[in-house]
Amino acid sequence: MSDVRDVFFQPADRAVIRTADVYQTEIESGVDGYSDTLLAVVANFRNSGRPEGFNAQSMVGKSKRGEVALRIFAVIDPETDTIQKAGFKTRGCLAMTAAASTICSMIEGKTFPEALSISEDDIRRALDGVPWDKSYTLTFAVEALRALYGDWLQRNGAGLTQLNALVPCDTYSPACLICEHCSLRNSRTDLLVEGVAAAQKRNPAESNVAAPSDDRTSTLAGIDLSLSAASADGGVDNPADAETEQARETNAKNREVLEHNAIALLLQEVRRASADSHLSAPNEWPLLDFFPEHLSSEEFEMMVYEYLEEHGEPHDILQPVQRGQKALENPHVKSRFRTAKSAVGIPKIHLAMTNRPNEEHPPIAAGKTEEEPLFESALMPRNEKPKTREGYVVDPDTGLEIPQGYQLKEIEGELALVAVEGAEAPQAMEVDCNGIRALVGRHSYYLYDRTRMTDAFARWAFLAAENDPLVTLAECTREECRTYPRPLAADTLANAPFRMDANTVASAFQQMQELEDFSDIEQVKNSIGETYYYSRDLMSREMAESLAEFYGVERPASV
Repeated sequence: MSDVRDVFFQPADRAVIRTADVYQTEIESGVDGYSDTLLAVVANFRNSGRPEGFNAQSMVGKSKRGEVALRIFAVIDPETDTIQKAGFKTRGCLAMTAAASTICSMIEGKTFPEALSISEDDIRRALDGVPWDKSYTLTFAVEALRALYGDWLQRNGAGLTQLNALVPCDTYSPACLICEHCSLRNSRTDLLVEGVAAAQKRNPAESNVAAPSDDRTSTLAGIDLSLSAASADGGVDNPADAETEQARETNAKNREVLEHNAIALLLQEVRRASADSHLSAPNEWPLLDFFPEHLSSEEFEMMVYEYLEEHGEPHDILQPVQRGQKALENPHVKSRFRTAKSAVGIPKIHLAMTNRPNEEHPPIAAGKTEEEPLFESALMPRNEKPKTREGYVVDPDTGLEIPQGYQLKEIEGELALVAVEGAEAPQAMEVDCNGIRALVGRHSYYLYDRTRMTDAFARWAFLAAENDPLVTLAECTREECRTYPRPLAADTLANAPFRMDANTVASAFQQMQELEDFSDIEQVKNSIGETYYYSRDLMSREMAESLAEFYGVERPASV
């Protein structure tokens, strides 16, 4: 087994926490190493989620798709800078949930200076310790608190100088390296780019001087001091500083609208893909025209997932079948009637029609040639030449496509997108989540629109995408026995979307014999040697043998 998250291997007798606010991605092998105090916190926390009226938030995390991540939300009294209430959302292990709940409890009623005095050791003592290999969760908790303070300062007009003074960061410290994703780091980067762009606008000659590359902290502080030295009370001292602050706020709002619109356009693409019988996977999204250039693929992927969690319909985030999950009750066991509808995958008759000789094909539509496809992908028509994307313009100097309302500026030797002064702000689009569902797998999640793709076919496409022959064979067998009921013909798995050859199916069944999770899956053959699979929890062997003979021998002979 690989060391990545594998929800298929969840033991049936181990509970996991998966709610809207706490998503346990790491399946514990037990509770060894966890203190009773820590386990009590996990069992009894009541402070998850966004508290009503929260006015500050932060995020830290590591690994692609946020395998371990922590977000803190807080209600801050603007008069006293006191944290009145705090809540959290986590992904990860039990220790991450416990550390998040504990720090949220510890900071309530404190001012930020008091809260920032809380250390990793304080949280460790409050939990009576954490396992040695989970100590990074304490770092996340402390860094999320620092990022929360940074967010609060920015919301109150702080610039880079104040952030450096009040929540200084060492780029190469262990804490910063552990937190691969950090909202405070992102804020600093945004302020740096906006500050340098404003400086270049006022004095291009001076702003082109490259700063030392080996001292990021002093570089950031030096640029901010020359641009927007703020007064002690957080105000702005001169018109140039006011212009910089206004540009920062405008850019932040524009980016927020662009991200919002990207989600709206992505869901439109999900619907087009569903109509074309495809799931939409995050690894495809960076290739889409509207992908936000300022976000990494992992950041956009997490943003979409969290948006669906918050704004999607109930039960839109679905978990896949798990190894160890036994077959559900067969509704036909006590019924006199048995019906047989469509087999798993696309029926062979449709595949056969696509493989007929050319002379049997329907006439080519008028205006088309044999080289042109009769049906084009809604995502990228094959006969359409590349052109400038809607909402984009071509930069005359570089030939690159950039969003309308932005221009390319060279900042410290790198090209950066800077908003054009006086450009019309982007307008927010309506995001329609109706019918959008997600299937969460071992390595990724997949989106589809259930109004354009059935849940059953989405499940088949999901199993094919996950590429786990054992789970595919087991789930399809149980579905056939439970739904129709009938045994599963081995050759039906050669159909789309599975396309499993006979050797793959036979090998999967052989591996099942050694695993208790698949102990209900058995095999029978009819009189002409065709292989069928059934679940003994849903069907007797006698019925499976009888139906295998009927579907493989008697029925074809009678038609």
